[in-house]
Amino acid sequence: MAKLLYKERNGSIWMGMFGFTRFFMALLLTFLLIMTSISFSSFSMGEIKFEMEVNKRSIIVGENVEITLSLRNVGNQTVTIDYTPPLFDIICCSPDGYRYKWSDDKVFIQVFLRLTLRPGENYSTTIEWNLYRYENGEYYPPRPGTYQLYGVCIYTGQMCGPFNVTVKPVSSLRLKTDKYIYLLGENITIILENIGNRTVDIGGYPAWQILTYPEEKPVFPKIFAFLAWSLEPGQGDVFVWNQYDEFENKFVKPGTYIVKDTQGCNVFALFEIVADPPAESGACGSRPQLCR
Repeated sequence: MAKLLYKERNGSIWMGMFGFTRFFMALLLTFLLIMTSISFSSFSMGEIKFEMEVNKRSIIVGENVEITLSLRNVGNQTVTIDYTPPLFDIICCSPDGYRYKWSDDKVFIQVFLRLTLRPGENYSTTIEWNLYRYENGEYYPPRPGTYQLYGVCIYTGQMCGPFNVTVKPVSSLRLKTDKYIYLLGENITIILENIGNRTVDIGGYPAWQILTYPEEKPVFPKIFAFLAWSLEPGQGDVFVWNQYDEFENKFVKPGTYIVKDTQGCNVFALFEIVADPPAESGACGSRPQLCR
């Protein structure tokens, strides 16, 4: 756990070389990671301990994790911190390379505040966060994977972590097509449904991609819309595809295709495109066989 040590000697405050080095490195790392401007802060003498706790190590997409950040005066003299909000922040490092902060979408009143901690006193705050990334006015839900959380006390230059939090996919989505077999050139209706009892947050549109099967060569779409949206319980999204391959810039050939979700939920639907309707069963046909 990071600590900032102050000692009093001959009536003046001095900082030991070890304490100064640790303070400087923590302050530099904080600046590089959170990239915020330096705000006014001051300290009195004393010893401060910065702590971080999380209430869950595993959540599903859209669920909050509670992060408690606290400062404790473990010394024998009163400590005073003058600061402008926020006092704390949280840095999230995603498995796909994004680095973002809890405060990215927050606006704080720029006023001077004072925190005084007498020996043994503790100050803490609990932040609820669903690990959504805010960028250019849009919210992006976390993809399934393991995320690293760091707690930062901006005005002491202290950092805690990392705490690993695993984000699991929502299993209440169902992906299907309106038929199993289509004629060449026929429109294909793709339906994404929320069959669960809670809202499902989705990043990107559409939330799936069509590929050849079993080769899994993508055919549509080539470009996804950067859109954060959601499906309420019982709600569905309907998309009609005209069999155009955006990667090859031409209409697809007969064959078996698979629609796979891009949210990490492991839901998919198989369908077949034929040049002529089946002799007996008609265009509806039977479900294509899935290779194992």
